[in-house]
Amino acid sequence: MKRFLAVLAATLIAPTLVAAATPAAAQAAPRNPVAAVQKQVAKKSGVRINETTRVTVDGKTLLTAKQVGVVRLDPRRKEFYDVTGRIVVDKESVKLRILRAGGKEHYLQSPLLKDELPEGKTWVSTTEFASLRGLSTVDGTNPKVLKVLLAGAKSKVSGGRLDGVRTVAYRGTIPVSRLAKVSPNLRDFDTALKGAKGIKPPFIRWKLYVGGRDGLPRRLSTELVLFEDKKVGSVKLLDDVRYSGWGTKVKITAPPADQVIDLKELTSGDIEEVLIPFADPFKGLKLDTIAE
Repeated sequence: MKRFLAVLAATLIAPTLVAAATPAAAQAAPRNPVAAVQKQVAKKSGVRINETTRVTVDGKTLLTAKQVGVVRLDPRRKEFYDVTGRIVVDKESVKLRILRAGGKEHYLQSPLLKDELPEGKTWVSTTEFASLRGLSTVDGTNPKVLKVLLAGAKSKVSGGRLDGVRTVAYRGTIPVSRLAKVSPNLRDFDTALKGAKGIKPPFIRWKLYVGGRDGLPRRLSTELVLFEDKKVGSVKLLDDVRYSGWGTKVKITAPPADQVIDLKELTSGDIEEVLIPFADPFKGLKLDTIAE
């Protein structure tokens, strides 16, 4: 495990080192995706997610993180989700279940914690992270995010079928600074970049597939380009999330209190390092050292 953590830490700062060295026939318009998602949010509906995120340097994958589970939407933007994630670094992996029930606490389960938990305790809680949904650099369940994306869409074509649903695909490119105004997942990253020197403003290439009849997102693929140069190389964060089961009734509640122990009571800090990519995939990037 110590080797895994060492490789994970190296992966999070590796992009800094590299950078420093450095049409198909259109369909009829579907229902408005923004309005369609707003309706689901108002009903506090659930949606299943299947997400894969990769950090790449010069096209080589250094870290892969996956999350599968369910999210319950909330008009007040409180977070309700129950997902199982896995981080893979250098052929080693760590599995982690993350649950949040609308409060400040995140509840965790992982084989990494098995030997540290006292008898009768099956969950670890922490309030040290604002969110552990940081893998989703662009949140396709947030109407404000969708509105900004679609306002700058460059094309709309047939997206084929996804899970048996005929889709329409929108495509575009957007500066991180613009999307950060409505995307909590990108705000800290954008703030860090404002103090960086010698780096061009990063941008996101995106493609959104929505149901041809209901307008609901079925897939969102994004490519966050932190650095891209034909001679020097590239640093990117690629995210691909599939949405299914819109309207699913979901009840996400906190585990029984007598089964929970606070993260601060554990002696090892290993789990906190593993949580970093889930909390903030960009943490560890010393952006102010990136040269022109």
